[in-house]
Amino acid sequence: MQEILERNSFTLVKHESVRIIYTQQELYEFLKIPVIISSYLPSIAYDVGKTIMENVCRQLQKPFQFVGIWHYYLVKRSG
Repeated sequence: MQEILERNSFTLVKHESVRIIYTQQELYEFLKIPVIISSYLPSIAYDVGKTIMENVCRQLQKPFQFVGIWHYYLVKRSG
């Protein structure tokens, strides 16, 4: 990430990683966000993608937890 920032005239000021544990319902809520659906199912209309996500989540038999890692970057323009 630092190389990408530097090539584009930015300096990394701070980076934090946060570990988040999602329940099955929380993961479903996250997956039906339009930008998330479009990143996993490009070229598919939102309504169709949402239906696909709903069908997948409905087929999951056991409750589970999903661990997600979010990265937060504070940057400033160099120069």
